[in-house]
Amino acid sequence: PYRSRVEGVSHACGHDGHSAMLIGAAAVLSRLRDSIEGTVRFVFQPGEEIVAGARDLVAKGILADPCPKAVLAIHGWPGIGAGVVGSRPGPMMAAADMFRITVKGKGAHGSMPEKSIDPILIGARIVEALQCIPGHRIAAVEPVVVSVGRFRGGSEVNVIPETATVEGTVRYLKPEIGERAAEHLENLVKGTCLAMGAGYQLEYSRDYPATHNDAALVAQARKLTTETFGENSWLDIPSPSMGSEDFSYFLQQAPGAMFRLGMGESSPSLHSPYFNFNDQALERGIHFLVAMTLNVLAAGQ
Repeated sequence: PYRSRVEGVSHACGHDGHSAMLIGAAAVLSRLRDSIEGTVRFVFQPGEEIVAGARDLVAKGILADPCPKAVLAIHGWPGIGAGVVGSRPGPMMAAADMFRITVKGKGAHGSMPEKSIDPILIGARIVEALQCIPGHRIAAVEPVVVSVGRFRGGSEVNVIPETATVEGTVRYLKPEIGERAAEHLENLVKGTCLAMGAGYQLEYSRDYPATHNDAALVAQARKLTTETFGENSWLDIPSPSMGSEDFSYFLQQAPGAMFRLGMGESSPSLHSPYFNFNDQALERGIHFLVAMTLNVLAAGQ
């Protein structure tokens, strides 16, 4: 019932549920307006993935006048008990860079590959070479993920094309590791193309900083959640996710934290065509946002 109106297009990350929780929290807090000391701003942000909409909102002053003392976000999360709230201090989610490699070769008929500089073959070798960045170029103790999500080349089955493109992401937790990963990536692309007699063009962008939670706010949320909803209502998330989140742009401007709201232990994963936001968790999400907001205001944050 929630499928896109555009055929073949889906996001399936639960932003309908996130919007519903924020509307619910706004409705409750608006009724308490006269008893609230401070200002509460509700941000309904478009373009969370791929285009990093938070970056544009921050640049346009969404957090200005007045600058917030704290910023909070919550995201539905499969694999966690329905309605359970979780988070962790420090690194919560990875930074994400995006790359597009265009291999410039020489086309030929498929029956005469010796007359070509095959960009598909070269692209395939680049895809394989990139996987030596985690563990071989950067020590395995440093979390790094290099993923290729799109490989395009040619239009006919019997023609070797002139160009091919390889696109993907590089994810990491530390900025200095990101710098090294980007350098290794270009060196591997350059060396592979040089060895095969091809040229290349590399487009590389740093779109998502790492998401780092304020330790004090996480501790405050943990205490509030367990006291309000019970000990089993909170999950200490043991390690960061290598997924990325543009809420990190808000965290560059003010202390804050991102929280997860359990969708159920057997819930299909985010971005799966089978994912469906668990409506049974909505009330807990609204209650948490309201209680945490009032708690932060009462603490003078």
